[in-house]
Amino acid sequence: MNQLEVLHVTTVHPRTDSRIWVKECHAIHAAGYKVGLVVADGKGNSPAEAGEGIPVFDLGPFPGFRPFRLLMSIFRTIWIPIRWPSVTLLHFHDPEVMFSALIWRLFGRQVIYDVHEDLPEQIRIKQYIPDVLRAPLSLVVRIIEKGLARFYSYIVTVTPYIAEKFKAANSRVQIVRNFPDASKFARIPNGLRKPQKDFCYVGSLSGARGLNVMLEAVEDSEWSLALAGEFSEMPAWLFETGSVAKRKNVHYAGSLDSARIPEFLSFCKCGLVLLQPTSTYIHALPIKLFEYMAAGLPFIASDFEPIRQITGHGRWGLLVDPTDTGEVRSAMKWIMDNPVQARAMGRAGQKAIMSGEINWASESKSLTELYRQLLGRAA
Repeated sequence: MNQLEVLHVTTVHPRTDSRIWVKECHAIHAAGYKVGLVVADGKGNSPAEAGEGIPVFDLGPFPGFRPFRLLMSIFRTIWIPIRWPSVTLLHFHDPEVMFSALIWRLFGRQVIYDVHEDLPEQIRIKQYIPDVLRAPLSLVVRIIEKGLARFYSYIVTVTPYIAEKFKAANSRVQIVRNFPDASKFARIPNGLRKPQKDFCYVGSLSGARGLNVMLEAVEDSEWSLALAGEFSEMPAWLFETGSVAKRKNVHYAGSLDSARIPEFLSFCKCGLVLLQPTSTYIHALPIKLFEYMAAGLPFIASDFEPIRQITGHGRWGLLVDPTDTGEVRSAMKWIMDNPVQARAMGRAGQKAIMSGEINWASESKSLTELYRQLLGRAA
């Protein structure tokens, strides 16, 4: 433990998070740095031998009530530089840790803030926040986030759009896009896929992410829809016991960790990414889009500029107005009526991923180069 150089810190994400654990921690470990992961899930510590050379340290579960969770995050993470004195770089992933990260800088540590999403804009669409509070709370959070960001060693973001928002506060910004690890999908060759479901979606399940549109599009049809992920606006049991559960063509697979996603997608014909046109999502590059491509699936996605640009204006899938159920249904019908062309789209997208054009391998180089800049070359 005393030999660790780097700690990734999250008090919100699961310890097997695809970006934090599967991609970033392993990329840094492969580059030769001694890295560990700090989580807060109550599942206990895990030695390096059990985590492919990367130890996991558990701070214990945090309360679900958000104000208490914020206070607990500060109280339990502020002491990290003392608990792990050999660590010289702390890479954190949650806004709840922003205040602690400022103290880490006072301890002389290098600090990276990994911004997974545009938090102030996310607040504007959170259903659990009263409408009247969303705009002022969003403004306060933006001021705090940018005010603290100026003191961090580096800001890492997932999109150019978010990067631009931070450059005024801190010019040291690195984009590390959330592209898939192609090696995880290469284990299930496209030729061996045996689709059993027509359409699928993997990710957070909410109206803003297109859940309602997906359900409406397959209603009263013979097409099947497979869903996997966590509900952000309703408990899973309500979905499973409600009217949707009575539909024989809608199947809920529960929440899947990243290791199970390739197999889940191997049983589907087409992936759906119907993000709604909120101020957050119109600039997003959703990881699920690239996971569909890596699995050899054509996709039906929201026709937003970032998605349009990176997918070559729909070379590997169909782009639609995500608010128009009729247009979504027409795209679904085209996929079902043109299986040969649809499979060709999927294969072309998979080739783009596997060739390194849109691949985590290229992004991991950017991350490891940043680490070398801050810490010097790994031994």
